[in-house]
Amino acid sequence: MSDASVSTLGVSRVAGSILGNRVLRKEDPKFLTTGGVYVDDLLDEPLLAGAAHVTYVRSTVAHATIDGIDTSAALAMPGVLAVHTAADLGLQPQPAGVNKQVARGLLAIDKVRFVGEPVAVVISETRAQGEDAAEQVIVDYGMLPALVDVEDALTSETLIYEAAGSNAVFDTMAMGVPDLTDDTFFESCEVVVRARVLNQKVAPCPLEVRGSAAAWVPQPDGAERLVQWLSTQNAQSAKATIVKANGVDDTQVKVITPDVGGGFGAKISCYPEEALLGVLAKRAGRPLRWRETRSESMMALGHGRGQVQYLAAGGSRSGKITHYQLRVIQDCGAFAELAAVLAPFMTRPMASAVYDIPNIECRTTSVITNTTPVTAYRGAGRPEATAAAERALDLFAAELGMDPAEVRRVNLIPKFGEPHTTAAGQTYDVGDYETALDKALAAAGYTELRAEQARRRAAGDVRQLGIGVSTYVEITGGVAPFGEHAKIEVTDDGKAVVYTGTSPHGQGHITAWSMLAHEQTGIPMADIDVVWGDTDLVPKGSGTAGSRSLQHGGTAVWTAAGELVDKARALAATLLEADDGDVVLDKSTGSFHVSGTPAVTVTWADLAVAARTPLGREAGFDDGLQHAQYFQGAASFPFGSHVAVVDVDTETGQVRHLRHVACDDAGTVLNPLLLEGQIHGGIAQGAAQALLEEVAFDRDGNPITSNLADYGFISAAELPSFEVVPMETPTFHNPLGAKGIGESGTIGSTPAVQSAVIDAVAHLGVRHIDMPCTAQRVWQAIQAAHT
Repeated sequence: MSDASVSTLGVSRVAGSILGNRVLRKEDPKFLTTGGVYVDDLLDEPLLAGAAHVTYVRSTVAHATIDGIDTSAALAMPGVLAVHTAADLGLQPQPAGVNKQVARGLLAIDKVRFVGEPVAVVISETRAQGEDAAEQVIVDYGMLPALVDVEDALTSETLIYEAAGSNAVFDTMAMGVPDLTDDTFFESCEVVVRARVLNQKVAPCPLEVRGSAAAWVPQPDGAERLVQWLSTQNAQSAKATIVKANGVDDTQVKVITPDVGGGFGAKISCYPEEALLGVLAKRAGRPLRWRETRSESMMALGHGRGQVQYLAAGGSRSGKITHYQLRVIQDCGAFAELAAVLAPFMTRPMASAVYDIPNIECRTTSVITNTTPVTAYRGAGRPEATAAAERALDLFAAELGMDPAEVRRVNLIPKFGEPHTTAAGQTYDVGDYETALDKALAAAGYTELRAEQARRRAAGDVRQLGIGVSTYVEITGGVAPFGEHAKIEVTDDGKAVVYTGTSPHGQGHITAWSMLAHEQTGIPMADIDVVWGDTDLVPKGSGTAGSRSLQHGGTAVWTAAGELVDKARALAATLLEADDGDVVLDKSTGSFHVSGTPAVTVTWADLAVAARTPLGREAGFDDGLQHAQYFQGAASFPFGSHVAVVDVDTETGQVRHLRHVACDDAGTVLNPLLLEGQIHGGIAQGAAQALLEEVAFDRDGNPITSNLADYGFISAAELPSFEVVPMETPTFHNPLGAKGIGESGTIGSTPAVQSAVIDAVAHLGVRHIDMPCTAQRVWQAIQAAHT
């Protein structure tokens, strides 16, 4: 990082600073010894004593009317306390935010729209009893045509939501975005390439499936208050959904998030099964627990991706692309949830990617199908934009017979340190895309790899080498409200508690926020605790999603701690009988003293006690030694370049992922250890989509990948050791200079790995292989090229 870059930061890396160092995770001793405490581990929680169990009866068909539900046999089963339907509970359809004509209930009302949709619910003494009873609920279905293919659904006369009048529930043309121009758009181009590209559906597969527990707790005034534990990425948002479902005041609900075993975007929203739990507990008159099975999770937890893309790129024979069109058909699954807005508000704005293309058109259409609803998944719309652009660049390079890395270089947006607006209308903060490309290529030994590839091709080796290159930019912290809450409190023993609106589930927030608070206050990291996910203790927060946490939540902690120091200095000055300006904080000891007189000090513990006296109130401490802050930020735009190396057995189609080089620029790095962990996880999930993962349904809408035996879940055995190349270009949108990193690895790796597979067999006449690039698909592509 250049000196000029350092000088722009509010955070300076001086000798003795903990920032920028490989600090071990504070979280890990617990997880590696006693283990985390997840929803299903709350066995000793007093409020859940005597809890019964909830089991959902799920639709076994993809599209049908509900002509009757017979619960009598289930009610007669041992241990069954109640069986409820939507009619029993008086549930009403709730409209989707993006299209009010698309509405569904917390349980299916009159109609089912995907296999796995909750139809009824069993309350039983034990989980096993509930599962047995659920199988005895008889649902009389009136079968309707199942629309599984998104393009078929777009043109079908069968309507999944009749009131909507169409299965297309949102289109960018409704935003005033014009339709794509006809072929005259490319009339000035010497070369034009076109392709239909599938960005297939994937299952998030968090190690912890969804789960929740709920109890109505008597209050001193005689009323009851709902306390609900939930595996979620955003307790505060979930609380709002639960409040609405229960029809109570905001003060009557408390949500607690224990440890969360993975989310990847799929646990941002509060699902019907979770929102209904309080209603059921009230009916049952006792606490309730619910945990889905893995097969339920594969069927009903929101899926990711799901785009069909028609792309076209045109330009000159020198390799310059001047025109780019992208037509996106987004599969929303059976409801217009987050997926309906991913394509128009995440994919379309990022259509230009890192390329200086002067003419860009992009139209997106969001379409309902009879499949599991699609939601945000690691990257959420941005990986799809990058995948389309990178495929276009590869196809253009192949058409010209040029090196794909060189075609990228020709088209990259030049380095910029001030905001740059693309032809797609998105404004980026800072970018140095060519340097990222150069670093990745150099680390990979690109020239040597191409030489080895040429040798294998000339020798006719069975195992051919493929090299894939991708260069990307993404948007992080790009969803409202663009800010986060934090509070820091110092206790009488001189320790500190940080309260954050973010929600950790593997990212290392406890370590990161402790580092930031320590750097400002000098309080040892071991003496700093972090509290999150309790809506009584942290009533406001935006959770963890969209790679927003450090740049928004971390900055809020940094700012709150810094301002607390300033306020504490004034109180220390009073105690030391000195002027504020003469008092300094010695961060090595965590104590205040008059400059030049270090022998007489006031500690944080002294100040915490004094803050509750009249002197403290005069200094502005009305509730003890604490300070809260809301940081209002903005989106940032991390970027990078990946190089994937594979070999492909041309006789069987088998792919081996040999190397993966990643240069991901996330601005100023707080902790390289945490950064690399995020990059590694992102690469693994991105490579998994490129090589293995795909949610599949038969033509009747039955899921055929509803367990981890049938679904291609990646493991370390299929992955190489990742090679991470450092690069830092700070953003000016926050004083930390930080940008998001949680999704970058996924965005860069998927197109690089797909490109590498295609590159390995390109000399055999293969131009494109849809993901996942399984052995079967690769073999079929080779055979098709031979005919």
